[in-house]
Amino acid sequence: MSSVFLVWVHPNTGVGTPVNSANQVYPHRAILKSMPNQPAEGQISPKVRMPRELWKDAGQVAAAQGTDRGTIIKAFLRWYIGELDAQLPTPATRATKETPDA
Repeated sequence: MSSVFLVWVHPNTGVGTPVNSANQVYPHRAILKSMPNQPAEGQISPKVRMPRELWKDAGQVAAAQGTDRGTIIKAFLRWYIGELDAQLPTPATRATKETPDA
């Protein structure tokens, strides 16, 4: 079972004290510097709309190449803006489209 982490903030001081779901203060009484699941400093989490199938297919191709979508997107953007030494990510092998016989 995973633990739930909460921060109790004193109403007068605004100082947070980490506590667990049983409302027990952690012995080390460390103050959290940032909220969990937030981007690291200098990073953003942009929201982009795209077809669900495109996102799913990109994830499958990236996993097959031993990487992830974020790495692929960053590589493409570095190439797109013209960063020195930036290279396009390796595309998936494209299936040939069958054409009906005339």
